[in-house]
Order: sequence, then structure tokens, then C-alpha cells
Amino acid sequence: MGLRIIALCRGASLESLTYTGVCGVCDPPRESARDAIAALRRAQVQVKMVTGDARPTALAVAQMVGL
Repeated sequence: MGLRIIALCRGASLESLTYTGVCGVCDPPRESARDAIAALRRAQVQVKMVTGDARPTALAVAQMVGL
């Protein structure tokens, strides 16, 4: 499950930005993903995951959805 950290700033231009804090955003897989993957496997479809996430994130998501 990916946790993205977003820096929060405010200002009228890039040069005048003032840091105001951080915000964490969690983007979990859909609850139906595990069942969908299981159904594909029962239909003898070979399921692969392609992601731009970091390896630890990809492995965690794969485990969550049954890959």
C-alpha cells in the first residue's frame, strides 16, 4: 500500500513559497482486487503486476492482493 508524502507550501510564486507542513496520502488497493485476481487465476490467466512504485511498496501491494 503506497503512502505518499506531500509537502504543503503557500505563496504567490515559486520564489515566495513558505513551507507549511506535510500530508500523508494512503492509496490502498480496491477490496475487490484479491477476488478479481483469484478469478483470473482460476481461469488460467497468468497475472503480472507492472508498477512504478518502489520495490518494497510493490511487494506489500502484491501480498495484499494475493500475487
